[in-house]
Amino acid sequence: MAYNYSDNEEIFEPLNLQRFQLPSGSLKGKEIFVYYAFYDTSTLDKEEIFVALDEETILPLEWAEIKIIHGSSWAIVKLHRLPRSYEYDINVCIVGPLFWYNDWPRVFLILEKWRVNKVRKVLLHVHSMSQDTKRVLDYYIKKGLLEIRPYPMMPFTNEFDPNNHIFYTAQHLVTFMCSVWNVSETLLKVVERMDEEDLGSFTLKHNALGFLHGMIPNPWNFREFLKFDFLKSAIPYKVDVNGKYIMKTGKARVPWIHGMKKYFGKSNDVQISTDDILLLHLRNSYNDIKKKQNLFPEDQIFQNLNTTELSITLREIFGDEEPSFRPSLTDPILHECMKSALSDTPGEDCLKTTGNGCFDVLKDLDDWLFAVPTEGSHYIPI
Repeated sequence: MAYNYSDNEEIFEPLNLQRFQLPSGSLKGKEIFVYYAFYDTSTLDKEEIFVALDEETILPLEWAEIKIIHGSSWAIVKLHRLPRSYEYDINVCIVGPLFWYNDWPRVFLILEKWRVNKVRKVLLHVHSMSQDTKRVLDYYIKKGLLEIRPYPMMPFTNEFDPNNHIFYTAQHLVTFMCSVWNVSETLLKVVERMDEEDLGSFTLKHNALGFLHGMIPNPWNFREFLKFDFLKSAIPYKVDVNGKYIMKTGKARVPWIHGMKKYFGKSNDVQISTDDILLLHLRNSYNDIKKKQNLFPEDQIFQNLNTTELSITLREIFGDEEPSFRPSLTDPILHECMKSALSDTPGEDCLKTTGNGCFDVLKDLDDWLFAVPTEGSHYIPI
C-alpha cells in the first residue's frame, strides 16, 4: 500500500501545475473525485467471490477493475482489497497529511521518539514539504521506520479548482486510509486487552507537550539546536482537546479522526487510563506554558533519547550543510492565508491551504516539493 521510492525514482518535485491542469471546461464543479477504490471481505466468504468478465473468463475479485458511474460520466478504476491478515506489531498512522511542511526538527524528534518506543512503522501522507524535511524523511525511509504515500494535488481547470476546498477534508480521507494500510493491532501489553475483552479500539485522553523555553533557538542556530538542551524542559500538561485512539485494524470499518465510527462485527471501545498509555500532542502552538502544571514533574519524558546519538543522526542526514529553519517566516503567512480562505467561498467554513491563493504567497519562501501522482495515489474525476 505504501510507496517507498528509490533515489532514482522521485515522487516529489517542484510544483508542476501542468501535471494537474485539465482542458478548460472539462470540470463543472459537480464531479466526484475518486482517490482509491477498495473492498473488504471481512464478513463474506473470500473463496466464493469472483467476477465474470464474459461466459468464458472468470477472475478472482482482486484482479478486477470496476466501472464507477456518476450521472452521465463514468471511469474504470482499479479495485484494491484490504489486507487479509495483520502482523502483530506496533504501527503509527499519522492522520494529517503534511501540507506546506517545513518544521523538520519537530518531525525528526517525533520519529526518534517513536523509534525508541519500538514502533515498527510510521505511516505518513505527504502533499508538500521543504527540501530539508524531505532529507529527514528519506533517512527514516531508508532505515525502514517510515513509509509514505504521496498525497498529490487534485486535477483542476481554469474555471474550477477543487484544491481550494480539500485541506480539512483531507484529514478525514487519510484517517480512512489508515485502515487500509496494515496498521497496528497492539501496543505492548496494554493492548493485549483488545484480544482478551474483544475490543475494537482504545480511546486516549489528549495531553499537550511543550518546552519551557521552546524547541527552536531564536534566532535559528543549527549548532545550538544540536545540543538538544530543550529536552530537559519538556512539560506534559492537560488540555481540553479531543483525543485519539488505538485501533485493531482488522475490526476498523469506519475510522475517524478522534474515534471509531463503525466496526466489522460486534465490537466496542473503552477509554484507557493515562496511567497505562499517555498521549502527548506536540503542537507548535504549545509555547506559552510557564503556568502549566507538569503531569509528571519527577519524570523526564525524553530520558530514553540519547542526545549525542540525536546529534550524530542529524549530522548524518545533513552532512556538512547547516539546514535552514523557516517556519517562523512561513507560519504567520500560512495562518493569514487560512483565515482569508474561510471567506473566499460562501458557505464553506473550512481551512483551505492547498489552493493557488496560498501557493502565490508561499512559493518563494522555502524550497518546496510537491507530491507526484502515482498509480496508487491520484484522483480520478467522474
